[in-house]
Amino acid sequence: MKPISDVRLGTPKLYANSVGDTWDPAWAADGHLYFPGNDGSGWDGACSNNVFFNRTTGDDLNDLQGETIYCMSEYGGWSDKGPDGCTWKSSGCISIDGVFYFGVARHNYGTSSGDPFRRQTANRASIIRSTDMGHTWARSAQENYDDPMFPDARYATPYFIHYGQDGAAPAIDNADRYIYAVSNNGFWCNGDNYILGRVERSKIGRLDAGDWTFYKGGDGMQTKNWTSDKGQAALIIDNPLKCGETGATYIPGLGRYLLVAWYYPGDPNVETDETRLIFYDAPHPWGPWGEVREVVSSPEGWYCPRVLAKWQRGSGDRVEAVLVAGGDYYEMDKFYRFTILPFTVRAGGEFPPHLPGPATQVVNDDHTGSGLFRIEYSGTWKQNASRGKAYAGSEHFAEAENDTFIVRFEGRRLRWFTSKENRFGIAGASLDDRAETLVDLYTYCVEPQYGRLVYDSGDLAPGEHRFRVRVTGQKNERSRGTVIANDRIEITV
Repeated sequence: MKPISDVRLGTPKLYANSVGDTWDPAWAADGHLYFPGNDGSGWDGACSNNVFFNRTTGDDLNDLQGETIYCMSEYGGWSDKGPDGCTWKSSGCISIDGVFYFGVARHNYGTSSGDPFRRQTANRASIIRSTDMGHTWARSAQENYDDPMFPDARYATPYFIHYGQDGAAPAIDNADRYIYAVSNNGFWCNGDNYILGRVERSKIGRLDAGDWTFYKGGDGMQTKNWTSDKGQAALIIDNPLKCGETGATYIPGLGRYLLVAWYYPGDPNVETDETRLIFYDAPHPWGPWGEVREVVSSPEGWYCPRVLAKWQRGSGDRVEAVLVAGGDYYEMDKFYRFTILPFTVRAGGEFPPHLPGPATQVVNDDHTGSGLFRIEYSGTWKQNASRGKAYAGSEHFAEAENDTFIVRFEGRRLRWFTSKENRFGIAGASLDDRAETLVDLYTYCVEPQYGRLVYDSGDLAPGEHRFRVRVTGQKNERSRGTVIANDRIEITV
């Protein structure tokens, strides 16, 4: 079979009634998707937990019906830490002969992990099992804490390779005999490499780490090339700081495997609104894995991408498939949702290039004046030219009620970008003297969140327009102040 040679993403669907991330759907025997989620309230505010278990029903990707079927409170409330200073998080999920399995591990957020790159670390992983459609689980949370299956970081983020419905697999690569799972080297985000483990189908339900072996190189069809020692495992993909936790999926229409790695190009505690997705292709679970394409996701910041075994269509040189992801966790009201992303892959060729889009004119915060495409400040606005992570390194700030700035422009769309902080207040934004839209610039993060899209005019009629921002003096009850910042304006002309 020809290698996958190109990828084209479609239009995402974000489910507004879901809150959480790290979704990894398993295609169950009843045809529905079942999967854990992390750090959220699940569907329709069902809970507020570290880990919870969900189901979606339906076949219309734009109208799936989701629900949280078990809140898994034994794994703690949202961001609750244990005596080790860590929280519980889930990893890969799979359905096999009517039984669900997924991984859990202890995670330490990047702001406190001590990692030099401020990555969220993972260790002490176990696999848990449900024989009643996700309502009860074994092993217990306490057993996983006291006696984890995989006690170190090397196999702390296992994601099962998905083949077909309810674990059905073709008689290739010994997939009818073994369950395979990929793990990075112990990071939720920006890991360094991946290894491959496997367990006999007949033994996975024992939840015994001693049943697992790890690929150490050579022909993966031969038993001699597997070892019980994780330390001898071969790196099937080695790309430091670019291997966030993820799994692989078999694409039967192409006879190939697809894995979507991901990473943040900057500090993962700040630059969460841009993720890089790296698509890898291989003829076997053990490889050789080759990079197909790197795609930038912004401003949604999709992460933990998972290609579904369900809803694949096509064969030969083109297959349509579906990817599930979570989004920018510092923009919970917009992107921190269960997200469906259709995409198409090609083998033996590339898609035609996209036509160039309309031009964009950037009006930076220091482009002052009263003419078109200039910012006219009124009141006590002051520039801070030491904001290194803002656009062009500067922003303007004001705190006095009714301080304003105005931009006159000609164009088809305006977008306002600025930072959010835990000391910021609520701005009033208006276009062409219409009623104000209140824009909350507060974030719970202890560090500034730079370059956030906070206002979008949508399509505008031709002609001159006037955009106005006002300091309202109001604030979120959790905010420490009422400051308003201005980073830049982007205008589609």
